[in-house]
Amino acid sequence: MSRAVALLLLTAVAVGLAAAAEPDWYYLNPDSMPRLPTNKLFYLEQKHGRGPIQRDDGDSLNVRLVGKWGGGPSWGVTGKDTLVYLSRGSEVVVINFADTDHPQILNYIQAKRLAGRPVLVDTLLYLATSGYIEVFNVKDPTNAPRVGRLATPVSGIDIDDTLLYTISADTFRVFDFADPANPHLVGACADSGYALDYDGGYAYLRDRWGMYILDVRDPVHPRRVASWGTDVAGVKVRGHHCYVAQGSMGSGNLYVLNVSNPASPWQEGVLSGVACQGIYLVDTLLFTPESYIVNIADSSRPTLVSQVTAGGGEAWVHPSLRWGVTAGWTGGLRVLNLTNITQPVLDTALLGVDGSVDITVRQGVACVASYSTGVVILDVSDPVAPREIGRYDSAEASRAQAVVLTDSLLYMGGFLTSPPVPREILHAVDINDPTRPRKVGLGAGYNPVEAMALRDSLLYCAEDYKFEVFNVASPRQPVWRGRCDAYESVTDACAQGNYVYVTPRLQVFDVTNPALPLRISQTPGVTTNGGLAVRDTFAYVAAVRDSLWVFNIKYPSMPYLLGGVSLGNTFGCDVTLRGSYAHVGCDDYRLFDISAPAAPRPAGYYATPYRVRKVDCDSTYIYAACYLAGVCVLEQLPAGVAEPKQGEAEQARKGATVVRGVLFLPANGEGRIANGELLDVSGRKVMALHPGANDVRALAPGVYFVREQSVVSSQHSGPSAGGCQKVVLTE
Repeated sequence: MSRAVALLLLTAVAVGLAAAAEPDWYYLNPDSMPRLPTNKLFYLEQKHGRGPIQRDDGDSLNVRLVGKWGGGPSWGVTGKDTLVYLSRGSEVVVINFADTDHPQILNYIQAKRLAGRPVLVDTLLYLATSGYIEVFNVKDPTNAPRVGRLATPVSGIDIDDTLLYTISADTFRVFDFADPANPHLVGACADSGYALDYDGGYAYLRDRWGMYILDVRDPVHPRRVASWGTDVAGVKVRGHHCYVAQGSMGSGNLYVLNVSNPASPWQEGVLSGVACQGIYLVDTLLFTPESYIVNIADSSRPTLVSQVTAGGGEAWVHPSLRWGVTAGWTGGLRVLNLTNITQPVLDTALLGVDGSVDITVRQGVACVASYSTGVVILDVSDPVAPREIGRYDSAEASRAQAVVLTDSLLYMGGFLTSPPVPREILHAVDINDPTRPRKVGLGAGYNPVEAMALRDSLLYCAEDYKFEVFNVASPRQPVWRGRCDAYESVTDACAQGNYVYVTPRLQVFDVTNPALPLRISQTPGVTTNGGLAVRDTFAYVAAVRDSLWVFNIKYPSMPYLLGGVSLGNTFGCDVTLRGSYAHVGCDDYRLFDISAPAAPRPAGYYATPYRVRKVDCDSTYIYAACYLAGVCVLEQLPAGVAEPKQGEAEQARKGATVVRGVLFLPANGEGRIANGELLDVSGRKVMALHPGANDVRALAPGVYFVREQSVVSSQHSGPSAGGCQKVVLTE
């Protein structure tokens, strides 16, 4: 199959990925609802209509990625000898277990998107992500360069020699990765599933609605030959036997199927009460990430050997059978001591972290609020390589939602982990030594704190339907001062003068008397559930829907909508101001010029690995908390320069030229004709360009940038953007 046909097929598949809206919490458990025609693990891509062709993570304008800490939930794990590879957030962590009592972290391999299942073949690590299939050379585990990447989101992969089998949404595909730098599509068919296993020319798909067996002996024309059961949670095949875990929502059964004839599987044995999602086989033992250990020596009578509660989505066991590991969502890597197989022991856990929901940075230290692991403290003095140096967690409030940082103190607002209410949920933490954060004070609020703002010695806490004020002049003894009702569940808070501004609906609280805070206004009829930032007489609010709104707050009791700008088809989460720019967190990162406050202008963007929940800035860098994908460190570039897409060679072409007020945009070779856009120094499009002559005499003199695009030709399946070229228009 030619690359042109393959690209056309990929484009057609990508167009079909958009789907109906699904609830956000659906992401947390793909099997908690009936299957919809979308990619389960990475549904947000489809929810917002952003397939692999519509969003390329190499895209940026006026912004570049400096460094990344990819910590997040753990999806998958694999290993070889004493090395373990754990997918976590948007990275793969390489851990050496040569000394099982003191595992050593060797490397953090950064992926472009959320890291799913890793598969190791010799010295190559194949990684399924929410936007790509990525390939890393791990011959030297301390230095693992990316050697290949294919832009397609997948939820499950397996490999045989150089052929890679994938399942994504309702499409099964076979790719040839003989040259990882230039993979190509071999064949595809319509089928569904969330994970797969390959053996002996057949692919076995795991789907909520059953197990499907595909004949892939002819990889150009894969086809389904059989199906079995329903509510399938895990599948693993070896030789003539296929092990199927059924019932992912609680109690279930483990079936042993005979697949000597894959077109006609039949049941040999069953073990009741074993529910799992992943299966790992070593000799005559079967392991699950929930840490059931099953003897399968007699396929007709599988027997339970032991069980230890570990949890997770995938397991890997060392061939010695003395230890194993599981990858468990927020629990990270959990290590099992299997010295006595009948009494396994949960030995330790490491690298656990959940979504990054808030971030604050000061003097080279970043504090990141995480739902399940309190606050993660990062050293960002080297922005190229942020590293975790400490954590603060507490039995009183282990689920952090908001953080505020001063020179030596961290204030953390957390969720209640258990009743009764009220509970000590406001924490003052000494971080003079960030490697050993120390709790120095506690404050009891009414509801869990969701957003905070600090001004002088007063800490304002926005909560579910409540607004509270604490005096933190003595951090060891935060003193509750006052409380009033708030509208709905809050999302952000900002203090200026004697007023505190809170979303949603841009509520304004008068805190002239901290003991009697008073809500004096709220904007009706405007959905503004995202974050906000306040400066002078303007409030900038990221709306959940698709806009950055600007409100006039000269009179706080009567704010009114002044203007705004569209964010496109995205989800506004946060706004931070620095200089004459607004930094907006949404499904990616956006930069806006607010030198004219009522009319923000797009000035840049960066396609982050995942939705940006919070943004903070120092004098040089931008720090984006990307929820499930960790933290990105970004840098604003001079206006008008677009980064080339990573992994694509910049094609040589003749530059655009300007002669007597006419801009000539040439063809760029190989039969592809160049269209393009003319951008001003802020990155704003001022006119469309077509091949040949373009009259630019009406434009003001100055510096502009040409961004070329290639239109469809007989050898090309669609438009592709190039880099930017600087041009100067004179009088």
